[in-house]
Amino acid sequence: MMLGKRLFLSVGLLLAAAQPVLAQTVAASEPKVTTVEMRSITFFPKSVTIEPGQAVLWKNVSYTDHSATSSDDTKPWDTTMIPAKASSKALSFEKEGEYLYHCKMHGRTMSGLIVVKAKK
Repeated sequence: MMLGKRLFLSVGLLLAAAQPVLAQTVAASEPKVTTVEMRSITFFPKSVTIEPGQAVLWKNVSYTDHSATSSDDTKPWDTTMIPAKASSKALSFEKEGEYLYHCKMHGRTMSGLIVVKAKK
């Protein structure tokens, strides 16, 4: 009976010790997401810099619908309208470059910039 109890405790301690390593492995494989809030008629922050393959999450915290829509017709992308109050949508950007965008509802008065650049 004593051997069974020791084995049980040993396995429990081993699992407890391994837990931080397992958590780090999972966290390291998750892609980084940068959040931009849609406030009233502004994006916050107005400009963000991310690495290729990372995503931007637009979170609408205002009382009206918004979108994040490419201002460059040669490189179109669009979140479509994001409903007011705590709705969100994310897009990933694979290629390096600068991506100007605006809200379809508020035009260029509500605009932002995404810079996609690899770390050196």
